[in-house]
Amino acid sequence: MEMSNVARDPAKPVPTSATSLIVDDENMAVGEALGLPEKRKVFSYLHASTVLGSLVCFAIGVVTITPSLGIAWRLRFSGQIVVLGFLLGVMNLCLQTVVPFALLLLEARHGQSRFQNFEAILLGRFITSKVSTIWRIVLLGLLALPLGLSVAYKRFLGGSASGEFPLHGIGSYGIGFPVPGIENWENDFLFTSLTSMAAFRLAVFSRAMEFSRPEDYPAAYGYNTLLLSNDAAAILDMPTMAYLTSLRSQLLVDETININASVYAYRATYNASTIDLSNEQWNKTIGSEILRTGALYSDVVGSRLGMLPLLRGDVQFMFGTYAQSKYQIDNADFQMPGDKAEFDLFKKRAEIFTIRRASCRGSWLLTNTNISLVAGSCSNGSVDSRIVARDGMGPFAVDTLPVLIRLYLKIMQDPDSRWLRSTYATGIATVYWARGLQMLMEWNEYVTYPAMNETLTTTRHILRADTLLYVVLFIQPALAMIAFAVAIWLHKVPIGENFGLLSILSGIDPRHLNLLRGAGLSGKVQRPVRLTIVTQPTLPNPSSSRPDHATERVRYYLKSETQGQHGDTEREEKARLIQGRTYT
Repeated sequence: MEMSNVARDPAKPVPTSATSLIVDDENMAVGEALGLPEKRKVFSYLHASTVLGSLVCFAIGVVTITPSLGIAWRLRFSGQIVVLGFLLGVMNLCLQTVVPFALLLLEARHGQSRFQNFEAILLGRFITSKVSTIWRIVLLGLLALPLGLSVAYKRFLGGSASGEFPLHGIGSYGIGFPVPGIENWENDFLFTSLTSMAAFRLAVFSRAMEFSRPEDYPAAYGYNTLLLSNDAAAILDMPTMAYLTSLRSQLLVDETININASVYAYRATYNASTIDLSNEQWNKTIGSEILRTGALYSDVVGSRLGMLPLLRGDVQFMFGTYAQSKYQIDNADFQMPGDKAEFDLFKKRAEIFTIRRASCRGSWLLTNTNISLVAGSCSNGSVDSRIVARDGMGPFAVDTLPVLIRLYLKIMQDPDSRWLRSTYATGIATVYWARGLQMLMEWNEYVTYPAMNETLTTTRHILRADTLLYVVLFIQPALAMIAFAVAIWLHKVPIGENFGLLSILSGIDPRHLNLLRGAGLSGKVQRPVRLTIVTQPTLPNPSSSRPDHATERVRYYLKSETQGQHGDTEREEKARLIQGRTYT
């Protein structure tokens, strides 16, 4: 590029000093000067506001993902990823506002001051030719960072948060079956008995260690079975089918409801008087009762399961498995005195249990497809137990024995198992519950009642509030703060926050532009070009309101990095960076 010819005063000598050179350059200017001088500030208010905004976004993100604050529960997982995606986008905009300025200052003060480096930083293009490797890596990292973060925060799955369920109406509890459907399952004794004790049966058959520690109780199984101790069990009343259907209708796919309520239950407790049963008491107790038995087809010869309901003030049940019976038929009934030998075999292993209605508290987990009892407790007292003693409530042997036989087949392999008594208690409570459910239509006033001390909480899937998730959110604010600190540290470097093409054009030494000749279309040069920033004092302006006020002029000089230092380039190496001046 050739310099324009400007008429000069022949009497005026050619300037030789830097100051006179600048004056001469000013005389060469044509037209009105539109540049707006300003002072170099210690920090930029725009950048300070940007960093603050990034930190505010981080704070909002923390509130969004912390379960205990409640916002995560309201937003759910779907809302969280939308909010965090927006916040990460805003933080990236803040980062892209602050970081390039800090990189420009670092390149000017401690870098190669290469023109291509400045251009790459300004444009955010790491593929520009002749750019230093370090800046390629940095710019590529800044480009990849938001992409990586947008993927990283979605990887924290598996979190959950709970909140109060908005209940409409009053809940209903009773002796009910948990799965509503077309078929009237509640009248099928066999089905309900098997499903109720299925989870407990699996635990008995698969558990290698026995429950023997007090802290292991109460233990919940299935949807209504609560093992209170090694010799007591309860089958809890539960939300009615109509109530469960109503709750499920308000659930989303990924939600669960925790139901906590005080309920009644069938409780079977081992009666310690069993060990004090003398022959005289035994004969008086059984009287003319019929011993109902069923064959256990196990490895123990002649093993049978016997049940003998009793009514002595309260409802009791004599129950036991025994061996060496001479009868092999599936079901058999025995009566004194003719079958005294069979009664004697049963007596050696039988135990007495008391059946009554008790007050308990249950905690259930309800999903769209299932309900399960997760915890519970029962008081030692009893409540109105008339339903247990009513005529027809005693379990029928033809219904009860086929169910219970499936529970005791493997236990007969170890007749002294510590699980035996708890299995007796669970089995007895289950068959009484199933019988009560079977008679539900007739005795509805006994088995359905409003909710007592009920609390409902909804658990929803959210992002997992892992420490790394907080780190992911803090990366961009942290980088923005570091860049802001770097800008303050290098505040003496005469580069403004709006540094760009206009800044370079306004201060470039026109004699050096020939170095770039030929790159008008390609934007490329054969070798790296160095851009040196120099501050030079200017003459006071007589027309200014402060004619004695000197300013500093920012000048830019270009040269090839392979060019030797001579002439004007010596002035470049002696650049004075002055703080607090007004730069033009």
